[in-house]
Amino acid sequence: MAPCAQAVATCLSTRPSPIERTFQIVEDCQIRTIFADPANVQRILDANDTPACLENVVAWSDEGEYETDALALHRFSAIKGYSDTPDVSRRSVDTDLAYIMYTSGSTGKPKGVMLSHRNILTYVEWCMAELGLGPDDIMVNVAPFTFDTSGMEIFGMAASGAQMILIENQTRITTVLDAAQRHKATFMATVPTVIGTMVNNPRVFGRYDLSSLRTIISGAAVCPPVFLKTLHEHLPQVTL
Repeated sequence: MAPCAQAVATCLSTRPSPIERTFQIVEDCQIRTIFADPANVQRILDANDTPACLENVVAWSDEGEYETDALALHRFSAIKGYSDTPDVSRRSVDTDLAYIMYTSGSTGKPKGVMLSHRNILTYVEWCMAELGLGPDDIMVNVAPFTFDTSGMEIFGMAASGAQMILIENQTRITTVLDAAQRHKATFMATVPTVIGTMVNNPRVFGRYDLSSLRTIISGAAVCPPVFLKTLHEHLPQVTL
């Protein structure tokens, strides 16, 4: 994976991967720099068997005291000091690598799937046309950034001029529903287990006004018809 030799990895505080899995990806992609939140910086610095390719850790916050011997530690304020003038000498083409998304590893060792700029743009253009995404749409971010659905959430919302609402804890259904109600979300992409949690807890589900929703997408697994039937009874205005 030579094209990814200077890639950057991000550790997410809300749902961090085991350090062994993180380092497996770092080594596989020959990643040189990791961006991490304060909760994970020392966790990375203290880890044994750090991949030889890893050279730098960048802390998102300037707060906190850390000890490190091998890796170079940088504060985010130092990164913000770099020039934001585009380097016009470096041109990218649509076949260039945009990012690598890793499989779950449920059938063996996780594998990196390389996505080009053309791949993600084709997908986003399809989403905008098929789903009618536009500047009036508001989406609650349910998928973690390491899950493939986040490509539609991040790039689809940006390309269509819509809003994406970031929430702190995506695993709590009440947090998701509260954000959807508070921000009058029109669009949600989720998985069958989340839909099942919603429809199987009518007392919880019924507390929220989700009349602003117009589209819900379910993916990643088969969604039982009874879930969709119950959801449609609660939200008849929604296209599933």
